[in-house]
Amino acid sequence: MPTAKIALSVMGVWGLFIGTMLTTFPATILGAYGIDFFECPAKQPRGAPVCDEVKQKSVAYNMFVIMGIQVFYFPALCINFAREGVSQKARSVLCFMAIPTHAWFVVGEIMVLPNSAMPKEGHYFNIVLW
Repeated sequence: MPTAKIALSVMGVWGLFIGTMLTTFPATILGAYGIDFFECPAKQPRGAPVCDEVKQKSVAYNMFVIMGIQVFYFPALCINFAREGVSQKARSVLCFMAIPTHAWFVVGEIMVLPNSAMPKEGHYFNIVLW
């Protein structure tokens, strides 16, 4: 059975990987999930603002960077708690709190699965990922 130090180190490295992917490669991630809503419609609806693909991509990429920065907080906690000198009780509490944190993501993916515009394969991947 892995110790809390090993579990926290693994969760920390995995979280750093996910955060790095979100902040560095948003176009690749969006493409992998089949999200291609950046193209402007051939005919703009009456009264709609001017469509600009660059602005749409910029907003989406900035949202990915914000999500990536948020994701970095949990791995930072895990890696810092895995260091020598941290009490075993504190490590155990953080490991235990990772369970509802990861369960929240899984339940969230399951809840949006029926009515999502994103391809279902992307949601299945997220469920397995978390």
